[in-house]
Amino acid sequence: MATLAERLTQALAAKGYSAREASKRLREQGVEMSHAYISRIAKGKQTNVGRDRLAALAQLLGVSYGWLNGDDEPPPLSAEDQRLEAQIRQGAEQLGVEYIAERTAGLSEISRSALLTMIEAMRRAEGLDDPARTPDDDQPTRSQ
Repeated sequence: MATLAERLTQALAAKGYSAREASKRLREQGVEMSHAYISRIAKGKQTNVGRDRLAALAQLLGVSYGWLNGDDEPPPLSAEDQRLEAQIRQGAEQLGVEYIAERTAGLSEISRSALLTMIEAMRRAEGLDDPARTPDDDQPTRSQ
C-alpha cells in the first residue's frame, strides 16, 4: 500500500503542481498551508496531518480523501484520460501489440534484445524505413 507521502507526490505530479504552487492555490481557496509543510508531507517527514488539511489537499488535487490517506482505491481518471485510455487500448488491440507484449513476459534481457533485432531485420527486409526506437534511447534512430 502506498504511503501518504507517495500518494501526495503522485497527485501533485499528475496536476503538475509543486508544493509552492499547491500552497498558492490553497491560499486562493482560503486555506493556509505553507509550501514547506506540503513538502514535508510529500517527503514523509510530516506524517500526522489533520483531517481538514488532508481534505483540502485531496480536493485541490482532484483525488478522494480516502485514496490520499492510504486506502487502496486508485484515483479516478478524468473523462479525458478515460477517453485516451480507451483509444490506446483499441489501437493496441488492432495492432496485436498487447498479445505480443504479453508473450514477452518473463523472457530474459537477451531474448528481448533478440526479438528487437529480429523486428528491425523484418522492417528492413520489408522496406519500412520509419525511424526505429530502441528501449534504451528516447531519440529516433534510422535503421541501417
